[in-house]
Amino acid sequence: EEEKEEEELETSPADGVVEESASAPVDGAAEESASAPVHTEASPADTPEVSISPCEDVEKKTGAHAEEDSSSSGMTSSPLQVPKSDQAPTPNRTVFEEVARMATDFSNSPLAQRMSRRNQDLLQEKAVQHMPAFHWCELHHTILDIILSHVEELYTNDASSDLLKPSGMPAPKQGQHFLSNITHLLFVVGDLVLGGCGGLDGVMKKAMFQMAPVASNLDDLLVSESMHMGCEFTKRLCSLAVNVIVRGPPVNHSIESAHGVSAGGTLRQVMRLVLAKSIISSLETADDLKVAECQFFQHLHEITALREEAGIAMTELKLSARPINKYLMERLDKRMQQLKASQSLFSQLDINLLYVSLFRKLDEHKHGMTTVFSTLYVLAKLLVVQYQRILDALEVVGGTPRGGSAFDGGSSPPVFASHRNRRSSSETHTPPAAIAARRLHQAMSLGGGQSPRLKQRLGNSTTSSAMRNSHRNRWRRQSGDLSSVTSIRAVSPLRQAPETPKKPVPVSGVESPRRDLTKQVEAIGTFVGPFLNDLFQEFPPVASQLKSTSGETLVGQGPGCLKSSSSVVELVMLLCSQEWQMSIQRSAGSAFNSLVAEGTKLARQGSTLLTSLATEAVVQSACTFTSLKRKHAQLQNESQFLANQWQADEERTCAELLAAHRRGHSEARHIWRKISGVMSREFGPWAVSNSSAPSFMRLDTSFEDRLRRRGRFVPNPNGSSHPEAAHCTDTDDEEKIALARRLVQQRMEVLGIGDDSDAAVDSLPNGAGEEDEDLEVTSEPEVAGRVVFTTDCYIVTPGLCAPGRLTCTKAALYFAVDESSEEYRSCSSEVISQIDSLHAMWEFSAITAVYSRRYLQQNTAAEIFFTSRASVFFNFNSFLSVRRLVSVLPRVGAGTQFGLAPTRATSLMSPSQLLSRSNMTARWQRREVSNFEYLMFLNTISGRTYNDLNQYPIFPWVLSNYHCKHLDLSDPGNFRDLTQPIGCLNPERLHKFEERYELWEDDTIPAFHYGTHYSTAAFTMSWLIRVEPFTTFFLQLQSGKFDMPGRTFASMANAWQNCLEDTSDVKELIPELFYLPEMFTNTNKFAFGVDNDGKKVDDVALPLWASSREEFVRLHAQALESEYVSAHLHHWIDLIFGFKQRGAEAVKARNTFYYLTYEGSVKLDQIEDPISKKAIIQQIQNFGQTPAQLGKEPHPARNAPRPLYPLPLDSNTVAVAALPVTPDVPIAFIMTHSPSPFSSHGALTTISCNQTFAMNKWSVSTNTQSIPEPHLEADPELGTKSGLRYRRLGEPLDQSITPSSNCFAVTEDNRHVIAAGYWDYSFKCFATDSSRLVQSVFGHRDLVTCVAYSPDTVAGNRAVVVSGSRDATVLVWYWSTSLQRIVSTDQDLGGDSASPQAILTGHELSITCVAVNSDVGKVVSCSHGGRCLVHTTSGEVLHSLRPTLLRGQAPCVHPHHAKVTALGQVVLLYADKTGVIASFTNGGKQLACKLLPEQSLAITVSQDGQFVILGGIARTVEIRRCHDLSVCMTYARTESSVRALATSTDERFVLAGLAAGSVVAFPLEWPPTK
Repeated sequence: EEEKEEEELETSPADGVVEESASAPVDGAAEESASAPVHTEASPADTPEVSISPCEDVEKKTGAHAEEDSSSSGMTSSPLQVPKSDQAPTPNRTVFEEVARMATDFSNSPLAQRMSRRNQDLLQEKAVQHMPAFHWCELHHTILDIILSHVEELYTNDASSDLLKPSGMPAPKQGQHFLSNITHLLFVVGDLVLGGCGGLDGVMKKAMFQMAPVASNLDDLLVSESMHMGCEFTKRLCSLAVNVIVRGPPVNHSIESAHGVSAGGTLRQVMRLVLAKSIISSLETADDLKVAECQFFQHLHEITALREEAGIAMTELKLSARPINKYLMERLDKRMQQLKASQSLFSQLDINLLYVSLFRKLDEHKHGMTTVFSTLYVLAKLLVVQYQRILDALEVVGGTPRGGSAFDGGSSPPVFASHRNRRSSSETHTPPAAIAARRLHQAMSLGGGQSPRLKQRLGNSTTSSAMRNSHRNRWRRQSGDLSSVTSIRAVSPLRQAPETPKKPVPVSGVESPRRDLTKQVEAIGTFVGPFLNDLFQEFPPVASQLKSTSGETLVGQGPGCLKSSSSVVELVMLLCSQEWQMSIQRSAGSAFNSLVAEGTKLARQGSTLLTSLATEAVVQSACTFTSLKRKHAQLQNESQFLANQWQADEERTCAELLAAHRRGHSEARHIWRKISGVMSREFGPWAVSNSSAPSFMRLDTSFEDRLRRRGRFVPNPNGSSHPEAAHCTDTDDEEKIALARRLVQQRMEVLGIGDDSDAAVDSLPNGAGEEDEDLEVTSEPEVAGRVVFTTDCYIVTPGLCAPGRLTCTKAALYFAVDESSEEYRSCSSEVISQIDSLHAMWEFSAITAVYSRRYLQQNTAAEIFFTSRASVFFNFNSFLSVRRLVSVLPRVGAGTQFGLAPTRATSLMSPSQLLSRSNMTARWQRREVSNFEYLMFLNTISGRTYNDLNQYPIFPWVLSNYHCKHLDLSDPGNFRDLTQPIGCLNPERLHKFEERYELWEDDTIPAFHYGTHYSTAAFTMSWLIRVEPFTTFFLQLQSGKFDMPGRTFASMANAWQNCLEDTSDVKELIPELFYLPEMFTNTNKFAFGVDNDGKKVDDVALPLWASSREEFVRLHAQALESEYVSAHLHHWIDLIFGFKQRGAEAVKARNTFYYLTYEGSVKLDQIEDPISKKAIIQQIQNFGQTPAQLGKEPHPARNAPRPLYPLPLDSNTVAVAALPVTPDVPIAFIMTHSPSPFSSHGALTTISCNQTFAMNKWSVSTNTQSIPEPHLEADPELGTKSGLRYRRLGEPLDQSITPSSNCFAVTEDNRHVIAAGYWDYSFKCFATDSSRLVQSVFGHRDLVTCVAYSPDTVAGNRAVVVSGSRDATVLVWYWSTSLQRIVSTDQDLGGDSASPQAILTGHELSITCVAVNSDVGKVVSCSHGGRCLVHTTSGEVLHSLRPTLLRGQAPCVHPHHAKVTALGQVVLLYADKTGVIASFTNGGKQLACKLLPEQSLAITVSQDGQFVILGGIARTVEIRRCHDLSVCMTYARTESSVRALATSTDERFVLAGLAAGSVVAFPLEWPPTK
C-alpha cells in the first residue's frame, strides 16, 4: 500500500495539492497581523514584507509567471522566480533536484538574461526610481548579529556592569542612554525578528497544530537555516530584554510615546519576546520528544525482534530466556527515561523567564493586565493542545482513549476519527517487528511535518527505505503548500487503506509511554501548573474575570472551579473543559490579540522606519555614488590633465633639448665665424694677401651705448651686394651683376663660409635650416634649475616676428623659436642669419631693465634690456602673461639712469607714469642732459623700440637749409618750425589736408588730416637702405628687389623737399641721422639703379655745407643741440608725445592721422573674423603707430643757457690752483672723483713714478663774482713717515717698465688702484685706504705693460678692465663693484681665481697702450711697430688703424697713448718724430692726423667726445677738436712738463700732473665746436 501511495504521489503534479484558506485563528488574533504564519486574505499593505531579496523591485518585471506567483501567494516574490513548467517532474527525482533543474533552465533563458542586464542597469542608476518595502537579507542578519554581540559583550563586561543599577535606583547618565538605546532597538527590530519566526501568533499556531514550519512573510526563512536564524535572534533579543529592561532600572516612557504605544509598551514588548522564545523552546522540546519517540519505537522494534529470535534460540537450546529479556528491558527502560524527560510543555528556564518578566515588576503588570492575560492565554491553549496531542497519539497507537476531545466536548476531531475508521484489521495480525516499524513510521509523520532540526536528527536514525520514501513524499506534499493544516493532513501518510484489525503482539514487561495518560499529563504540566497557580494568586483580577456562562467565577471553591490545591491533572482537565475554554477565549483572547496587534503595528513601524532608513541610505548611496562618480570623473580629468601635462612636459623637455642644441649650434657657428674671421682677416694666420674679395660690414644691432646709439659695425660673414635685387636695364648691368656674384662667392670661400668650406660648421648637430627628426639627444638640457614660468609667445625682431616658447627658471631666461611655424619657414635664410636671438639664453644677472610694451596697438608685449647692451622684444597672448613674466624677473624696473625705482611695479607702469616719476625732464631743463639723450628717453618710455620697425624711435627734422654752402647754426632761418607738424610746413599742401578733413563723411572711420604716418617700417628701412642688416630686411619686405631708383633715398635735400610737397610723405627722422655717417655711403656697393635724371643711385647726396658724411652728422647733431632747437623742442614734443597728439588739441594743431595708428583704437582679441583681423593687422603695419601719449599738459621749456665764457680764457690763462704731492717725483697718473655719500669732498687720486699714491681732497667753491674756485688739500698720510707705508703699491715694478698713465687705473669709487708692470706677469689690485693687496690677477705669459678701466654705466654693478702684455695679447676682464675684485667667467670659482672674458689677438709685438670704453663696447690696443687694432669687448676684430700724415710717407710705428671717445671715435698719440696725433671715426675712417710741435706725454678727452686735451714736454696744456684736431685753446706754461691729465667730474677744470711732482688746475670752458 505504501508503494502504491508513492506511485500515486509521483504521478501527481508537483503543485497538485489543493490550497485551502486557513480558518480564523483560534485565539482571535487580528487578521492584519504582519507576522501571521499562515496566508490569509489580508492585503499586502497590511503585511510588513520581510524577505531576503535585494532592494531592487525587479520581480515585477520578470514575466507573467512571476506575476501570477506573486499575486497568488500574496507575498513579495523572490527576485528570481522559477517559471511554472507544464511538464511533470521526472520520476525518481526529488523536488530539490527538479527545482534546481528548472532554475538552471531559467538562468539560461533569454528572460533571465534580460533580467540580469536590467539588474545591472538598475544598480548603475544614480537615483532610485522606486524603493520597495523593507526586506531582510543576509547582510541584515550579519549586521544584527554584530550589534547584538557588541551589546551583549558590553552588558556582560565587568567594566560596564555599573551602567545599570538594580530596579528602584537611579541609573547613571551613561546607563540611561544605554537603556534607552536598547529599548529603541527592541521597538524597531523586535517584532520584525519575531516575524521572521512566524510571529507570536504564528509560533502559537505552530505549537497548537504541530505543523511544519509555517509560511512567513520571509520567503527565504522557509529554508531551515533562515528559520533557525530567526529563532536564534528571537532568543538573543529575549535574553537581552530580560537582562537589561526587566532586571534594570525603570524605563523612560518617552521612548514608548515616541514609538506610538501606550504606557507599559516596553514590558509588553518584552513579554512578546519571552512568550515567543518560550513557545519556540517548546517546539524544540516537541522535536526532541518526536526524536525520542522515534528512537523508542525503533528500539521497541529491535527488542521485539531480538526477543522472538532469542526465544526461539533459547527454546532450541533448552535454556532460560530471562537474562536476555532482562537485558532488553533495561535498554528499553533507558529510552523510556529519555522520552519522559522531553514531555514537559515548558522548560524550567522558560518558566523562570516568565516568573522574572511578570513578577519582578509586579506593580507595573497589575496596572496593565494585557501581558498577564496573554500569558494565561498562551499557556492554557498550549496545555490543551499538548493534551490533545497525547490523546491523538494514544488513539493512533492503542485505540480510543478515555474521555473526549477538548475541542468538541468529548468527541475526537474529524481527522482523528478518520484515522480510526481507516485502521485495518490486518494490522493486528502483523508481526510485532512490522508493527514496531509501522509505529515508527507513524511517529515520524505525526504533527504534519518535522522541523529542520528534527529532520536532521531523524535522517541518521531512519534506515529503512520505506521510511525514507515516505518522508520524501511527505516533504513533496508539504512543499506544495504549507498554508493550512487541513491540506497537510489530507495528504498524510497515515491515510491508508483499511486493514483488518489485529491485536498487537504484547511485549511482556514493557509498558508503552503513550498508554500512561496521567503520567504524560503530569509531565507536560510539571512547571506550568505551579506557575498558573501563582499567576492566579498574584493577579486576583485575572481570577475574577474568568467566569462561566452563568457568571460564576471559575477560580474558587465551587464545583468545576480551580482551587489552589488542584493538581496538574485537574488543572489540565479544567482548562480543557468547554467553560474554561470559552472564558479564556473571552477574557484572555482579546488581550492576546491586542498584544499581537501591537506587535504587528510595531513591526509595521519598524519596517517603515527601516524602509525609510534604507531609502535614505539608498538616496545617500545615490548621492555618494554621484559624488564618487563626479570625483571619479574629476580624477579622470585630473589624470588626463596630469597625463597631458606630463606629455606637455615631455614635449617641452624635448623642445628644450632641441632648443638647447640649436642654441649651442648657433653659439658654435657664431664662435666658429668669429674664429675664422679673426684668423682670416688682416694680420691673421689665414689672411690672404692682396685678396680682391670685398669685405662686408653690418651694423651691430645687438649693441647700444649709454645714449642708445648703435654705431658699431662688425664683419658680416653672410654679407653680399645683393646683385639679384638690382633692377637690370641692359646687358652691361647683367655682366656687372654676374661679376659681383663671382666676387661675393670668392670672398665667402676665402672667409671659409662658402658651400665647400662650411664642413666644420655643418658637422655640428642641427645645422640652421636642417631637419631635426633624426637628431639623437644624449646630453642634458641647458635649461638649468626649476622652471617657474613658461609660455608661448612671439619674438619680435626688425626682420621677423616668429612664434616660440619662452621659459624662465630662477636664474635664466630661455627662448627657442618654433622653426616649424609658417612665419619662420616663410622667412629667408639671409634674414634669419642676421638675427642672433632666435635660440638664446640670458642670465637674470645680466638684465638691466624691463618695460611693458605695445605690439599692434595691444598692451601685450615686453622688452628686456641686458648688460651686453642688447635687447629682446616678446609679444604674448595677454597682458596677464606680461605681468607673470615681470613677476619672475629680477626687480630692475626701467633701469637706474632715469631716476626710477628698480621695482617690478616700475616695469608695469604706463608711459605717462614713467615720465612723471622720472627726473629726466628736470635734468633736461637744467641742461644736464642733451636734447638727443632726452629725445631717446621719451622714445624709450613711450614704447618706441629698435626691435619693431613700426615703432622705431622718432626724431624731428631740425634744419630747413640743405642748399647753401655755409650753415649758420645761430640763424633761426636755417631751422624748421618745430611748433607745427611736418604736414603744416607747406601752406599749399596744408590746404589739401584741411579740405580732406572737412569733407570726410565716413561714419565708421573718424576724419583725419594725413593718410600716412610720420614713422613706418617702410620709412625706417628706406632711411637705412645702405646699412646691413636693414638692406636684407628691406629686400624681405620688397619681395627680394630694391625699390625703384626714383623712390630710393639718395639726397637729403630731395628728402626734405619731398616732405614739404608730397601729400603722402610726412615722415620725420630717425636717430641714426644724428650719429651714424655710414648710412650715407654705399659701402657694400648695392646696385640701386639709375634715377629719372639718369644719375646712378649710389651714396647719398649731402648738402653743400657738409664736406663729408662725418661733417654732416657732426653739424646735424650740433643743430639738434643748438639754442634754437633747445628753445622750441618742447613744442615738437607736444605734437608727437604730448597733449597735441590726439583729441581737440590735435585737431586744432592739424595733427590727426588714421585712427588705427592710435593706441587703444582696436581690440584684436575681440575680432572673431580671421580675415577682418588680418586686414586690420596689415593696416596697422602699413599706416604706422603713434607713440603713447605721455601727458595732457604742455611740456615745459628748457632753461636759458649759462654764459658761454664766464672767464676771460685765452693763451695767457694760468693755473688757478696748485698742490705739491710728491716733490721731485713725477706724477704718472691722475684721476678725479665726485664726492662720495660719506664725504662732501671729492677725491683727487695721484700716482707718482715711485709707486706712491695720494688721496688728495678736491672741492670747488664760488666767489662773489660767481667764479668757481677749486680747493686742493694734500693727503695727510704723505706728511708722516708712518703714513707712507699705507701709500705704497707693493713691490717695485719691473725695471724695463717706465711708469706712466698706461700702467695704472683707479676704480670709479676710488677704493682700489690697479697697477701693472710686475715681474710675476700679473697686475695687482690694491685698496686705497691701506694699500693692502686685494688681488693678483694672472693671465698673461709675460709682463703686463698697460691696463685700462672703464665703468659700465648701464650695468652699474661692473666695470671693464683691459690688460696688455708683452706676449702680444690683450685680455678683457670684468670688475665686480659688489665683490670689489676681478671676477671669473665661472661663477662657481672663488678666492683669487679670475679668468678673462675675452682674449684679443692680432698683434705680433709687445702691447704699448690700451684704451677701453664700455659704453661704446670698444677696446683699442697698440703695439710696437705701429699696429693699432680695434676690438669689441667680446673679442671681435673691427678695424686696423694706421694713421698717415701725408700720402707716400711712412706710417707711424711708436704709439704710446690711445683714447676712445663717447662717440666711438679713436684718438691715437704717437711718439714718432716730434709727436703725431690722429683721430678716427667710429667706423675706422681717419678723420685727421697732425704732426705735433713737441712730444705729448699725456692725453684725455671730453665727456661728449668733441674735444681732446694734450700736454707734454712743451709744458703747455692745449685743447683740440676731435674731428679735425685743430687747436681751440692753449693754457699758460707750467713749471715742468705735463705727465698726466684729467678733467673734473663736472668738466669745469682740467688738472695736470707735472714732472715736478705737483698738480695744477686750469679753468675749463669748451669753446664752440665749429
